[in-house]
Amino acid sequence: MRKLLLLTTAALVASPICAFSGGLAGLSAKPSLVGTPITVKVTPVATPERVGSHPPGFAALAARCAPSIHIRTLSSLVRWESRANPYAININGGYKLTRQPNNATEAAATAQNLLDQGYNIDVGLGQINSNNFRALGVGVDALFAPCANLRVAAQVLGDCYARAVAVDGEGQAALRGALSCYNTGSLRRGIQNGYVRNVVAQANLPVPELIPLGGEDSAREPVLLHGNRVAAASTSQDAAPEPPAKPKPSSGEADAFTVSADADAFSADPENENGRK
Repeated sequence: MRKLLLLTTAALVASPICAFSGGLAGLSAKPSLVGTPITVKVTPVATPERVGSHPPGFAALAARCAPSIHIRTLSSLVRWESRANPYAININGGYKLTRQPNNATEAAATAQNLLDQGYNIDVGLGQINSNNFRALGVGVDALFAPCANLRVAAQVLGDCYARAVAVDGEGQAALRGALSCYNTGSLRRGIQNGYVRNVVAQANLPVPELIPLGGEDSAREPVLLHGNRVAAASTSQDAAPEPPAKPKPSSGEADAFTVSADADAFSADPENENGRK
């Protein structure tokens, strides 16, 4: 299998609280059934909550579980999708949990509760969409294991890349189309709604050199994460700064989280484009 390309920005044009004690994150103890009033404690929200930082060992985890995806590309996607929180749950349709789960057991119970009530959700590091669980042959519990989630994310993104290559040929244009497909099921809509721009922005986050006290005069330029290595100025592959605030879309461009994203990478695109996770 070809290794999915390094994500770059050069060619870019235009481009979701307490320790577990048997309860559910932000949910009532006995959820209502589909068709009856929903008792999940959710609140309207314009954008999903995205918190956290890269977990320790991300580089090694990515190399083991998603070797077909360049680590810089995968890292950028995970930063934007979940802020590298393996227990993240996003509820589509303008809702969010009152808090995020703290561990895999709580996350799985919370996700199952939401699914039982008919919610459409995205879960884990790569925010895999519930519409695709069956097609991907994976249960919601498994997707809160970081390795399993990255493996599935790589499968979806790799599928999307193959479709994009058939249209655009290999290269950055195809990679941007694949990222668009990962978000919307379309090779183009994820570029138009700003999603691809937001993912690409994560690839440019600098990792500055740690300077000893009084040693500012010897400072070097910030370095960037580059695939399977970090420039010598960095002391760890896993070092990663907090991502910046989500960029505001340009005029006339819809935001990635204010438009419908119920399409998936396994559904036919209404515009007949082969292309959300």
